[in-house]
This record gives sequence, C-alpha cells and structure tokens, in this order.
Amino acid sequence: MAISQPLTRNVNEKVLLREDAPFLKLGKAVVKVARSSPRWSSFIRNSAQARSRLEVLRTCQGLGAIPEALLEDFNDAYYLRNLIKCSYVTSVVLPLLPRSLLHPYFDVGAGLGTFTHAISSRLHDDSIRFVLLDRSCDQLKRADALTGALNLQGSFSFEVGEVGIASISRLREGFLLASYSLCELSAQHFASDLIPSAMGAAIVDYPEIIESIVVAAMKRERAVIHDFVELELPSSISGIIGQERIKVAYAIVLPS
Repeated sequence: MAISQPLTRNVNEKVLLREDAPFLKLGKAVVKVARSSPRWSSFIRNSAQARSRLEVLRTCQGLGAIPEALLEDFNDAYYLRNLIKCSYVTSVVLPLLPRSLLHPYFDVGAGLGTFTHAISSRLHDDSIRFVLLDRSCDQLKRADALTGALNLQGSFSFEVGEVGIASISRLREGFLLASYSLCELSAQHFASDLIPSAMGAAIVDYPEIIESIVVAAMKRERAVIHDFVELELPSSISGIIGQERIKVAYAIVLPS
C-alpha cells in the first residue's frame, strides 16, 4: 500500500483470504439470496459466455459505457466478483474515516449498488445516507430490489442521470464511491474535477484509471492511498465465480 506515491501497474501484494474473512460475509449472503430466489440465481452461475461478450466489446471499443442491452450480462458476470473487491477496499477505507465524515455517500455509476452494499453491510446503521447515481433506470430498480433482498441497513435514494460535472458539484457534501464507473468517462478530465471537489473518495477500477486519480490527487496535494493487490479466494467463493484469484486496483482519497 502506498500513500501519495506514483502507481505501479504490477501487483504489489498477494492476499490469501480465509473462509472467515469478515468482508466475505456479504458475498456469502448474496450467494444465499441467489440460491433462494430465481430473480438473482444468475449471480451464482459461472457466466463465461456473458464475460466473453463483454471482453470482446471492451477489446473492440476500449473502456466505455456498457450498452443497456448488455447490462444484465454485466450483472451476471461481474456483480459478485466486484462486490468482493469493494468489500475488501471497504475493510481498508472505513478505519481511515472520521465517523463524522461517513455520510452521505455518493455511489457514482452505482449499477446494482455494489459499493453501497459493501459499505452498508459493515456499518449496520439506518441513519447513514446513500445516494446511488446511475444513467440506467433499470439498473437502479434492480439495485433497490437487491438492497431490500439483502436486508441492508441505511437510508437509500436512487437517482437517474448521466455522471458528470453536475454530479461532481454535490460531492462537497459527502464521500464518493465508484466501482468501475470512471472508465465510462474521460478519466483524466473527471479526475481533475473530482479530486478538489469531493470530501473524499474510494475508487475501484482498472489500473490505468486509478493511476489518473493518483496523479490528479498528488497535483492537488491531496493525500491518497492506493494499491494493486491479488486476492486468493477460498473455495466457497472461487467455485462460484470461476476464478481462484482476482486483482483489485484501488485509490482512497482521504478527507482534506
């Protein structure tokens, strides 16, 4: 883990996760919900075809917004693994935040609410406010339903709209969450506006996106913690998502 130093795109650390790792509890709760409800059962299938279609799209078009028609493929292929990534980063970020600065949280490009779910499952506090912003009304409806299915605590609101400068202006009021949403934007432009505006931020994304956040934070003399780690998953999770290891690149911009 580095503090306000240039990012390396090589994995810095390998982390072996035990079955009883606290931040895996939410992933196991999702598995339980998926096994009991046909609506969410696709989350526990190893959706290789869905991942293949999305990887072909990224190869052809580069980083960018997922088309509406492929959002369910994205959910099936990536929700659970991204939830584990966000849960890991949550275990890093929460001890760093003063309690008075813990909310509201703005989950930018929230999708199914991956980062929101990770944070709320650790706080267990109905008074904590979460604002989930996404361009897709259907994704936010799914997020609302899944949040209820997981019995998560908090005050949740869901807002449809494009992520951009209008969203950034509100970030002075709270703490930014972003899980693979900044890659849908011009990362360098967004970072240059995000860093001075946000109270703080926790971001999980591709290494090149995290690098742009780190560089922008350093230019603005903001304290930023970042890392690129490889998580070795226990069999209870790896057998479901079809991977024994997942890589996590993240940046945490500390409150100024």
